[in-house]
Amino acid sequence: MLKTKLKYLLLLGLTGLLTSCGEEGEASAKPSPQQMPKTAVDIELPVVKDLVVYNEFSGRTAASETVEVIPRVSGLLEKKHFTSGQYVKKGQLLFTIDKEKYAAAVSKAKSIVGKAEADVELKTVAWKKRKKVFDRSQGVSEIDVLVADAERKVANSELKATQVSLEDALRDLRYTEIIAPISGRISKSEISAGNLIAAESSVMATITQDDPLYFNFEVSERAVLPYLKLRPKEGSPIIKVAKKDLQLRLSDGSTYSQLGKVDFVANGVDDESGSYQIRARFENPNGVVSGGLFARVAIPETINKAVLVKKLAVLRDLSGYYVFLVNKSGVVEKRNIVPTSYSEGALRVIEPYNTDTGKGVKAGEQVVVSNLQKIGAGAPVTIISANKSQ
Repeated sequence: MLKTKLKYLLLLGLTGLLTSCGEEGEASAKPSPQQMPKTAVDIELPVVKDLVVYNEFSGRTAASETVEVIPRVSGLLEKKHFTSGQYVKKGQLLFTIDKEKYAAAVSKAKSIVGKAEADVELKTVAWKKRKKVFDRSQGVSEIDVLVADAERKVANSELKATQVSLEDALRDLRYTEIIAPISGRISKSEISAGNLIAAESSVMATITQDDPLYFNFEVSERAVLPYLKLRPKEGSPIIKVAKKDLQLRLSDGSTYSQLGKVDFVANGVDDESGSYQIRARFENPNGVVSGGLFARVAIPETINKAVLVKKLAVLRDLSGYYVFLVNKSGVVEKRNIVPTSYSEGALRVIEPYNTDTGKGVKAGEQVVVSNLQKIGAGAPVTIISANKSQ
């Protein structure tokens, strides 16, 4: 019995000794930050400033006006007075249709008007004489006076009808000269002199006016939400977003020299595309941009006190985006951040520090920008250089 107790006590002692040795081994395997070797790093302070950024949307340019030139009367085409593709002015003569038939119709209508005017004059004189006789001596019956008056009124009505016919004939004669309804560039015309033109059945040419120039684009529901409060409403009928100067960026990478304004926002979401239709207007005095071009419009937005850090300092793991900071003790801290889609050169715009979530970077904090793969949270570092991000 005594031997058994001694063996048990000896076993407990050995177990305690081994456990103590294990704890000391673990403690020695985890040196404190002061005992760890220091990694040399460069740090930069974040830039905090008001920043103008641009939201870009794709779309196509469009002429502000497009008019199809369609004949109003039929006849043989006598002459074309322009060169296809040239710039024409409003009121400029484009085509001439044979006038012979329409000039004859005008002459006939004028003669009918003249006959009707004579008839009115005759019927008026007859009515006046009968009325005079009736008023003096009742030498004629009252019914004769009423009949004469009715004949005078009928003659006046017939005169008005002939005058309308004359106006129609004169209008048809004017339509034999087809003029440009707007100023702009005219398309190629496939119709040559000598062809028979049918009224209102064929497009002879198309004129497009691209000054001003429109740019049509679509915006998703999410992107348009900040701008909905700027739409016209009672007491404020103008689109407030129109005050912003928009840039037009062409497919070759260049930016159009003229700034534009938003002049139309759809009154609702398009059911098929699920987006809003928006139109911008750009002055185009020199005609250097035409309709139908693919481009991107850039809408400016000001971010007050934007926080910018080096792009290379922004890292990502399963927990999200983060940066490494160096605290006052010279130890690395890992700080989660919320990056935006905006950047300026080598800098990335991130959301400001949020006290509720603890995400973000404050002004004056030291962001690590070198040897990022050699450090981790809790690692001691030596700062080689400290600069402001630029």
